[in-house]
Amino acid sequence: MSLFEAREEYRRGRLEKQEYIDRMQEYHALLLEYASFIEDSDIRSIEIADGCLIMTSRNAGVEMICPSIDRRAAPFEILNFGSYERQEMEMALRLIDPGSTVADVGANIGWFSLNVAKQNPTARILAFEPVPSTFEWLRRNIERNKIENVKAFAVALSNRDGKAVLYMRAGDCANASAANLNAGEEVMETACITRKLDDILSDAPLDFIKCDVEGGELFVIQGAKKAIERSRPAIWAEMLRKWSAHFGYHPNRIIELLEGFGYRCFTVAGDRLQEFCRMDEDTTETNFFFLHREGHAAKIEMLEGR
Repeated sequence: MSLFEAREEYRRGRLEKQEYIDRMQEYHALLLEYASFIEDSDIRSIEIADGCLIMTSRNAGVEMICPSIDRRAAPFEILNFGSYERQEMEMALRLIDPGSTVADVGANIGWFSLNVAKQNPTARILAFEPVPSTFEWLRRNIERNKIENVKAFAVALSNRDGKAVLYMRAGDCANASAANLNAGEEVMETACITRKLDDILSDAPLDFIKCDVEGGELFVIQGAKKAIERSRPAIWAEMLRKWSAHFGYHPNRIIELLEGFGYRCFTVAGDRLQEFCRMDEDTTETNFFFLHREGHAAKIEMLEGR
């Protein structure tokens, strides 16, 4: 019996008052349990407001209005596992200088964009999120945090301008992809516009790219080749063999493409970078940083800790 069902049963006289109180207390006890549960997590507080749930991060005070259907949204990931890509986020923040222009490709509800905006208020963040419902949560979270240095775009970045269909598992909009990654499961579809980052930026500078688009990372990078050659941005990309296979390529193609632009590939080990050469069947890492040999030489020397 749900909270609403229990209340309705009491109002209709089908539950005695004490039985209703006892049943409801089982639910209320969870509120007190959550107060202890979050102590070891990166969530500082949970607020229940009219019609919405708001979680506030411990370090930067980012307030996230949580979507009702996305079980893999960052705040829920933090509740489940204590943190969400903490080491990678800390590394990204070290790589983003004041005044940087940052592209958040696959922004979801805004966890990365808002953390950067809060901790680097002079940065300019371009957040790209093509799923309409998720884009609305992103917009609300930008507004909730009174952030003025994040501009949101309701488009998918790729290597061409056009249209595409995104597929996502029901209840998991963070899994949205231009390929159906969830064969045999209940899948939702939504149409979107695709653009090349090069066309959006024109000749504007670009200092950092975060790219997490469930297998379509190669195409995002191909659509940003001019900006990468011109500005030599640091790049944080998710690469998984199981996702890229749906698009007909291996993640090593991304490494090879960026090597041609003068980049080295790294993984994060604690607070340091560790060079990474090629992905094989034993690779367990999924998050990778690309730094330009010349453009980021000082940062590489510092972060490799040699």
